[in-house]
Formats: sequence, structure tokens, C-alpha cells
Amino acid sequence: MSKQTGTKRDIFAELMEGVEAMGGRRAGKLTLRTHSLPAPEVEESPGAEFFVAVRERFNVSRAVWANMLRVSPRTVEKWEQGGQVSPLAATFVDLISKFPDTVDRLQTLPKRVARLPIAFPTDRSAITVKQLFSAAGLPVCGPVRWKEENVPESQPGVYVVATVSSPDDDAGLDYVSGLREEAAHRWIPSQPVLYVGQTTRPLSVRVKEFYRHKPGFAAPHSGGEEVISLECAKWVYWSPTKNSLDAESKMIEEFETRVRRLPFGNLKRPARVKRDLKSDAVSF
Repeated sequence: MSKQTGTKRDIFAELMEGVEAMGGRRAGKLTLRTHSLPAPEVEESPGAEFFVAVRERFNVSRAVWANMLRVSPRTVEKWEQGGQVSPLAATFVDLISKFPDTVDRLQTLPKRVARLPIAFPTDRSAITVKQLFSAAGLPVCGPVRWKEENVPESQPGVYVVATVSSPDDDAGLDYVSGLREEAAHRWIPSQPVLYVGQTTRPLSVRVKEFYRHKPGFAAPHSGGEEVISLECAKWVYWSPTKNSLDAESKMIEEFETRVRRLPFGNLKRPARVKRDLKSDAVSF
């Protein structure tokens, strides 16, 4: 009996009515409500001056501004130094510029961070940069600071991007900012090596291409592009070798054997290398 009307509900009839409604929608007899929206104007994302001007209008430092907008200081720095800005971020700041009270509303919300990566078994052993190069029989050169210094090597070879400044350090980061949710499942806590790459051209040229690459584009260095957006200190190590493909294969095989995963930035295994056991010649 319904407490409000005193009438008895027919639950079965209500369920059947719902089932019939779903059937009617699938058959095209019922339609969902639609909305017509005017086509938006299309403009290029604004430059660095725009982002600086909006912040200065509020008369705050980058650090305070980042906290007010619920983003990282590195993100604000990238906006104001002419770095790549997503259309969504540009629209967000434009909204604040036109409606300043949006900042006050943001203060009622928590600061969001990427969802924590899936926990991995604790029996995985970390592998150092030096051990990785040793697996290919190569010495370690470097490191240089990511984007701040170029690799001073004109020979082809292999290179590694890591979160440690010493090739013997096995203490990687448990978590970093800038980790996209769709890439979170590939993050490997405590592993210092982020990416292993090779080039048959000068190492200096290839690493510069990595520095310049913008995620989402096919060139100049689409491999390992998830590494670019990570907001943490990064270093580049390298070793010259004419057999760069062979060396890369050995290094990734060693990483996979020890960690049971590919490095975070490597989405696939390198092409398998065939060796002539008599002459140790390499063919593909």
C-alpha cells in the first residue's frame, strides 16, 4: 500500500511498462530530447602574453596562481613561456578572464591529481641505468639534464631517459605529476628508467628531436612521447654504437626480464635481431 495515497502498487505492471518503453526506444518509436546549439567561433589558442596578462590582472605570483586554478606551477610556467597549451586549458583561462568570479568558485573544489597507478607486485627488482647499458656491453655516457642540455655525441647509438642523475641509482619515483590517466596503468613505481631508444643517426640530432616533439604528432619523435609530459626531473644517458638496434633490443630484453614489463615510455618491443653465430654479424 502506498503511504501517501493508500492505493496498492502493481510492481509487475510498472516493470513491464519500463521494459516496453525501452523496447520502443530501440525500435525508434521513442526519441530522446535533442538540443540545438549554435556553431562556436573557432580561434587559435592564445599566446604566452595572454596567460601572463590574466594572471597579472589578479596580481599574484605563478605559485599562488597555480594554487588558485588547481593546477601545478609547472603548468602555469609552460603557459607563460609559450609552451603547447591544450584547447581545453586555453578555454579554461579564457573563461576566468571573462568571468573572474570563477576563481572564487574554484576555491570550493579540491585539487585533482591523476588517479594513482595500479599497484604492482613488490617482488619486482629495480634495474639501474648502468645495468641496462651493461646488458648490451656498452659503457654509460652522461647524463645531461632533459631539455636543458643536448647530448654531445655525433655518432649513432642508444639512449635512455631516467628519473635519476646517477647511473647506479636504483631509487626511481613512486609517482609523478603530469601522468595521463590513460597511461597510468603503464607507470612502474620505483623504476628509474623511463624510456630506451636508439638511432642510426647522430645521437645529438635524435635527442634534440625528442626535446622538440609535441605529444599527439607523428614527428619528429613519436616514440616515448608519454615521457615528455611527466612533471619531474629527467636525465638522458647514452652510448655510441654502430649496432644501435641490436643494443636497444638487448637493453629492453634485460629490462623486461628483470621487471617483467616494458619501460614506461616504450609501447612495443623492438624488432627482433637475428645474429650469425659464426661471424656475429647482425641482420634484420
